[in-house]
Amino acid sequence: MNTLLDVMEYNKEISNNQNNQTYKINCTKCLFFSITWDKTAPRACSIFNFKGYDYPSKTVLEVTGKNCISFKPKKF
Repeated sequence: MNTLLDVMEYNKEISNNQNNQTYKINCTKCLFFSITWDKTAPRACSIFNFKGYDYPSKTVLEVTGKNCISFKPKKF
């Protein structure tokens, strides 16, 4: 199981590689993304513990002004 520390370390590597450039995160490929049965809030993020109509990465970017630091790719 991934811990928050693992997620933070992984995303630290991503941010170092991106040189602080803004990039689009695909929530559907994230381990923490889920779909809900709620028609008004069909998308959720288990790391931030919220759900909404927009993708969680968009909400995080709008609120913080930075990309989501908790993105962790799913293992297929």
